Amino acid sequence: MKNQQERTDMEEPVSQDDTSSRAPATGAQQQEQQYAETAYLLKIEAVAEALVDIYSRFGVPKEVLSNQGTQFMCAAS
Repeated sequence: MKNQQERTDMEEPVSQDDTSSRAPATGAQQQEQQYAETAYLLKIEAVAEALVDIYSRFGVPKEVLSNQGTQFMCAAS
């Protein structure tokens, strides 16, 4: 079955010099995809928009895995 599971994570800029031009990247890879999608974001709030874009092209997974970093923790949890 397609779109069973997706792994997603945030990455910090490669070097301190990158912090002025790029915010962290979000990466997503669905289980059946060979390659991961990566989006460099200017604002951390753009994570949801980047994931919606990926989901609109590949479909919504039944499960999303993350490392449960602070970027992925909901205040309601």
